[in-house]
This record gives sequence, C-alpha cells and structure tokens, in this order.
Amino acid sequence: MKKELAYLLGYFYADGHLRHNKYPILEVVRSDGDNIIKYLDLLKIKYTTKYRFRKNSKKEQVSINICQDSKYINIFIDTMKDKLSMNKICNIIKNKYLNYFIRGFFDGDGCINISKNNHCRLYFYGTYEQDWSIIF
Repeated sequence: MKKELAYLLGYFYADGHLRHNKYPILEVVRSDGDNIIKYLDLLKIKYTTKYRFRKNSKKEQVSINICQDSKYINIFIDTMKDKLSMNKICNIIKNKYLNYFIRGFFDGDGCINISKNNHCRLYFYGTYEQDWSIIF
C-alpha cells in the first residue's frame, strides 16, 4: 500500500460510486479530477475519462472510471462496498496510511467553515448509519 493509493481510496469512498456494482467511478469538477488523475498516473492505475458541462453549471466536470483490468480494481471495489462498517477499509489500509485515507475522504466529502466570529467548524458528510469510529 502506498500513501497515494490510500488517499485515492478515501476520495473515491467519499465521492465515488460503483456502477453496476463493479465499476468504480468518480465524478468531480475538472480541477479536482486533474489532481486525482495525477495520482492515478503515478500509481499506473488504468482509467478512462469523460468530460462534460452539467446543466446550470459553468465548471467542467470529469468522470473518472477505474478500468476492470487495473491491478487495484478489487481494492477500490472492496473499499466502496464497505460504506457503512468500514471494516474492510481498516484491514486494507492499516494504521500507517489511515491519515491519507481520511485526507482523501475529507477532500471528497469534507468542508471547513469559518464563521464571522472566526469560529472554525470541520464537517464530514456521509450517512448516520456509518461507523464513524475510524475518524475518532
């Protein structure tokens, strides 16, 4: 496991989905996608991309699909199927790179809010059924 892979798994976990339960796909704005693509290229993970503009959006979107013949395909599928318990994620990533997974997760579904009074709030988005113990 490399830290870049742990980061990608976190990002796909947060923002991706499995098409037909076996094709890991991530749809994000192009600027975010360009960063994801850099890591995919670094790790030599096979993928395809499609670019488009959504209705009522001025930002170009990119859809990134991990190819079935990629050497990491099963790790992506196992991670994304484990959305509630996170048991497989902890076994796959181990403690050494868990912080990179959480960073990817935060970049995909996190938010920092600073109020007018300079109060800072950190948000993670998901479902109430998730086991959030991985973060604490």
